[in-house]
Amino acid sequence: MNVVPVHSPDHFSTARRKLWLEAVNLQAAYWTWAEHGWLYKEHFYDFGGSGAVHMLGGAASLVAAVVIGPRIGRFSRDSEGNVVDNHIPGHSSALSVLGAFILWFGWYGFNPVSTMEYTRMQAATRVAVATTLSACSGGTTALILSVWYDRHPSVTPIINGILSGLVGITASSSVVEPYAAVAIGAVSALICGFASKALIRFRIDDPLDASPVHFFCGLWGVIAVGLFASKEHAAEEMPFSSELSAKTHAGLFFGGDGSQLKAQMIGALAISSWSFGTCCILFLGLRSLKILRVPVEDEIKGLDITHHGGHAYNMEPMHGGPTKQEDTSTCPDDGTPLRSGQLSDYIETSYIERRNFHGGAVPEVV
Repeated sequence: MNVVPVHSPDHFSTARRKLWLEAVNLQAAYWTWAEHGWLYKEHFYDFGGSGAVHMLGGAASLVAAVVIGPRIGRFSRDSEGNVVDNHIPGHSSALSVLGAFILWFGWYGFNPVSTMEYTRMQAATRVAVATTLSACSGGTTALILSVWYDRHPSVTPIINGILSGLVGITASSSVVEPYAAVAIGAVSALICGFASKALIRFRIDDPLDASPVHFFCGLWGVIAVGLFASKEHAAEEMPFSSELSAKTHAGLFFGGDGSQLKAQMIGALAISSWSFGTCCILFLGLRSLKILRVPVEDEIKGLDITHHGGHAYNMEPMHGGPTKQEDTSTCPDDGTPLRSGQLSDYIETSYIERRNFHGGAVPEVV
């Protein structure tokens, strides 16, 4: 079996990052935060970037997951022809937890510092409290859901619950009361959990649940401003608001007339449409140039070996014993050892099944 080379050289990676930054990200940021941005003029409010940062990037990750297609072995069929979800666990739960806490700590530089002035410590403190409560609420809700569905607590859903709470509160952390932050975090975790299961149902492989956490919870965070913003904080924090117009810019649940909710929905629709549209063009173009996905053999063998010149771990004995590594390839579906010659057969079978499921979003076999 021959596979048309599909690789991602460093110069292509740099070009993609620059293209994403200039063509997609900066445009949405300008709309949202610049005084001449049209969303700013529409009174769209996104304090820290639930929409302009997280929803935008989450939409890109969702498009990428669809266009690239699932990892080999992620979905298969049983004897009756039904699609089976073969969960591929992460590398290290301990490192995942460490990464989550690093992100959580970094969020205090992301949200409170967005007040932009060291003299506004009262506002920064309120933002920090809202950020903390939403993250805790999201993690706790995810823990309850994990026990409810899986009958035992699972680490990954709790991590995603914490992150979803952080994403959900980012837009509104400066204008909501602490108890509203708890509600926003809880709903964020619910949205993340259901969105993750929905992606699996549609056979969309998002290994990190980036789109449930960032797109769907970012969307909720943007909408939450129009529901939970208090009159007092809206008049103080929203640059286009005042005591006279506080009712207009307050959340619907806090005496608002719905105007701010309308502005938030317009912003959510505009940013998500912009990201989906531009990223479809970008990723479909990269796929047509065959620089989006690695060859099937490289994916089976592992990118540590094929792209970085080594194993993640050195499994050779330190003293004595054989030094030449034997062929210990295993089937990604069930872990069954594959003898010489069986690996290529498995690759071709998995490739054909995946191509049939996802409309050719994989390298062509010639």
